Amino acid sequence: MRRYCTVKDLDKETGISTATISRYVNKPGYVDKGTAKRIEEAAIRLGYKPNRTAQVLKTKRSRQFIASDMQ
Repeated sequence: MRRYCTVKDLDKETGISTATISRYVNKPGYVDKGTAKRIEEAAIRLGYKPNRTAQVLKTKRSRQFIASDMQ
């Protein structure tokens, strides 16, 4: 069974808090360029990919749009 890399794994690898890593991954807040580089390098090395299903369950928002032909 394949184990996926999580934000907590990036935290352990980099020593950067999960809050800062989450802020970097989700892009809403400020993250120092040096910190961002450390997170990005660790994410590439560990094969991190955001789990969109977990994000939808946590936020209760899917960020998907439904297009319909309303006349």
